[in-house]
Amino acid sequence: MKRRILFLLALLLSLSSSYGQSIITGHVRTLQGAPVEYARVLALVPTDSTILAYTFTDALGGYRLSVSSTQPQLLISVASMEIERIDRRVENVSQTCDFRVKESRTLLREVQVKARKIWGKKDTVNYSVGAFIGKNDVVIADVLRKLPNIEVSVDGFIKYQGKPINKFYIEGLDALQGRYGIATNNISAKDVATVQVLENHQPVKALEKTQPSSDAAINLKLKDEVKGTFSLTAQLGLGYDGRVRRSEELIGLYFAKLRQHVLTAKSNDNGEDIRRELRSFTADSPLPSLTMTSLQQPDEPRISRPRYYDNDTHAFSSNNLYKLKNEAELNANLIFFHDRERTHGASQTTYFLPEGTKVISEDLRNRGTIDQLEGELRYNINKEQLYFNNLLELKASWEQEHGIVSAEGDLTQQMRQRYLSATNTSHWVRTKADGKGGEILWRNAVATSPHRLSIQPGLYAPRINSGAPYAELTQDVRHRAFLSFAELALLSAWHIGGLHISPRLFLQAQHQALDTELGATSLTGTYQPLPSRDMHNGISFTRLGAGLGHELSYKSEVFSLDAVLPLFYYHTLMQDGFRPSERLSEGKLYFEPRGWVSYKFASDFTLKLNGSIALTQPSLSSLYAGYIMQSYRSLTRHEMRQFSSRTASTGLTLSYKDIFSMLFLSAGVSYSHHRSEAISSLKIEPPLTVVERLPLPHSGQSYSANARFSKGYDWISLSVSGDAALGQSEGKSYLEGKLLGYTSQWASASGKCSLKPLSWLTMEYNVAWGLHRSRLENRSWLTPIQSLSHKVISHVNVLEDVAIKLTAEHYYNDAVTEGRHFTLADLGLAYTWRKVRLTLDWTNILGARLYSSGTLSDLVAAHSYYDIRPSAIMLKARLKIF
Repeated sequence: MKRRILFLLALLLSLSSSYGQSIITGHVRTLQGAPVEYARVLALVPTDSTILAYTFTDALGGYRLSVSSTQPQLLISVASMEIERIDRRVENVSQTCDFRVKESRTLLREVQVKARKIWGKKDTVNYSVGAFIGKNDVVIADVLRKLPNIEVSVDGFIKYQGKPINKFYIEGLDALQGRYGIATNNISAKDVATVQVLENHQPVKALEKTQPSSDAAINLKLKDEVKGTFSLTAQLGLGYDGRVRRSEELIGLYFAKLRQHVLTAKSNDNGEDIRRELRSFTADSPLPSLTMTSLQQPDEPRISRPRYYDNDTHAFSSNNLYKLKNEAELNANLIFFHDRERTHGASQTTYFLPEGTKVISEDLRNRGTIDQLEGELRYNINKEQLYFNNLLELKASWEQEHGIVSAEGDLTQQMRQRYLSATNTSHWVRTKADGKGGEILWRNAVATSPHRLSIQPGLYAPRINSGAPYAELTQDVRHRAFLSFAELALLSAWHIGGLHISPRLFLQAQHQALDTELGATSLTGTYQPLPSRDMHNGISFTRLGAGLGHELSYKSEVFSLDAVLPLFYYHTLMQDGFRPSERLSEGKLYFEPRGWVSYKFASDFTLKLNGSIALTQPSLSSLYAGYIMQSYRSLTRHEMRQFSSRTASTGLTLSYKDIFSMLFLSAGVSYSHHRSEAISSLKIEPPLTVVERLPLPHSGQSYSANARFSKGYDWISLSVSGDAALGQSEGKSYLEGKLLGYTSQWASASGKCSLKPLSWLTMEYNVAWGLHRSRLENRSWLTPIQSLSHKVISHVNVLEDVAIKLTAEHYYNDAVTEGRHFTLADLGLAYTWRKVRLTLDWTNILGARLYSSGTLSDLVAAHSYYDIRPSAIMLKARLKIF
């Protein structure tokens, strides 16, 4: 029966991929027989010239068109700037169609021929940097933000068609291992010739036939004069905002065929966020979070981080890649980061209950220091039939924080934490020409994180210390973890038509140890652990797992499928030295299918359906039975009881792209259903909140719809983009001993427009709007929260080498009564002389000092206030030394 089902599935896949599809190949050559490169080849509807498919010829003049249409005939059109256009009517069947063309020798007078902004073929889209760059664009990130269908967030995170990219290459090499902010914020825009988007990119060449990908990657193609040349750029800055401020940078870059080096050293105290460019956007750590306590922090504003970041930062990064023999690569990366940060903000948190509301108000003033060191060593071989990758990651950090809280009374909070971890990942793939082969993935990780939180004076004496007053409360935590995960697969063990079936075996072992102690210091200065066992944990946690599943994959010109059907068994062993009678030993079986299907039709349309069922088993962080003080106003504990949560989700997306007209569209819907055997109980004793895990089954669901568009124009270099989304979620909360149902609804929209109306003027406008409302079950809606923001940036080139930059931002949030409207303005002057670029920036001209905002999430509303940086003047000199 199973074979029949698989055979029927393969037959359906074959039918869906071949229906109405024709593959037309051929060559375009001149009358003398020379190949014509970059000639545009179109497949048109003969009656109205509708474009069905397009491509460009390669260096040998070859082309390949995949046409999905019910038209009986096609019109094949070939043209370029160097040849005369030629059209030919053909039958809509797979065939070879060669062309002999005449070279065009027409003399054009007073005509400016502009390079194509966007071009591509098959799964590659190319953006000409020269067609999008402006005089005031310094680094490649400035250009990336202008490219249609590419989004770059404030922290440097890159998306294509609304999805995160999976790789970032420079000349086809991955030197930065996910930390691509180092490249986008330091490589000169003038040094890049082309930005390539590699659609449906599978980073492992040996898996291209058996594991299709729906993600995209970005590759920077550099100009020839940059390759093989070491460049060194320095920047010095000095400013004043009531105190003298500084900014220094030194950047060394070298890109060649056999090696790449990206070296950066930066330091500043003027609010520039260096840490964001050091962050890895593709990292996937197998380790659980080990931090159990933290300082209570004010909510950060939803504005650009340099607006409020009060810092003193020093950072260094060394990223090196070497091409070895046998096409192997060696990466050696090192990062050091030091920062001292001050924050000040206030908040008011409101909990909506059936009998009324409870409010917690606080003013938080914190300062902290962090030292972080990270190292990576990678050896990689990536061939058509052989892949090997070994990545060793080492991390260490030291943090100290101190804060003053003004709530019902003043108190101080202090936090110390150390963190050490080591992770090694080995990945091996060996395949044959038909895709058959084997795959082994093995990950091992170990980490430890001792940390301590102290608050003064001693709070909550009736609950904590039997009513006796005391001076200080201290939470000590020592958390260690080890994890080993192995996955073995027989790739394409079976073929049914074009369907590849790969059985997979999963093995996992995890061990954690958690020791916590809550202690009090008496008024005379004597420290003692609290006697109650409810204030301690001494846990040994072990989880062993094994699984068996099958991966189904299929890939053709128009149809792709990838699905994994795994069955897991996990056995959990847990014991607590303070609760020897509550030993846990329990096993459970989990079925977690996931997959996606993609279908291309009418050449430029793609329909994608994805779905998954995730069964989450409780981690140690939700199983400890002794209280842990997570912050000065939060005590949390759970039950040593195995429970699970199940989330089923699905989504459907339709996308369209026409690179000739620079038009990209997409729309989608999604749905998810969540069910859990336990719920978090929240009891509010202002300012304390007590959280406990209770065995109470509950469920919830959410559904949403979204749409986005991006369009570029040659006229005045206009580029517009926008997106919109709306959704609803329904769930349960357990507050003050009552199970409450709630419904939340939200809607959002944003847009962006950039243009160059005059040769000396460029402008950019951003707008974002959001609406959120909630209600208790069978109750009326709470007052909705609406926000709106605008941002306008103008560059005026008053002279050839002199430019003025004007920036204005306005924020509106109706959740707050004071400070609903918030406005910022900046003025900048830039002068370029040979290799030196001088900038004089006056930020926060209006002198705004306090940012106000409000949020609504389920049954909790939060109003926050945050200090931002004062008005400042900064002079910078950027010099390309060589």
